[in-house]
Amino acid sequence: MIRRRRSQTSRKVLEHTRDHYGATFQLAAALEAAGRRDEARPLWEKMLQMAEASEDMETADKARARLHSTP
Repeated sequence: MIRRRRSQTSRKVLEHTRDHYGATFQLAAALEAAGRRDEARPLWEKMLQMAEASEDMETADKARARLHSTP
């Protein structure tokens, strides 16, 4: 239930602000936690690009790890 709400909230934010940093991360994490890895992968890829562009290496490392663990 919490994952669903987090996912819905993140989607609403992204409808208005396509490159929202936090919403992108939260939606990717929620989709992956729900077993929807195919949907999460492009968001992790986007998150990695955004994190590297803002020099947020901690988040870039997290996104990279998720991409390597996702088929």
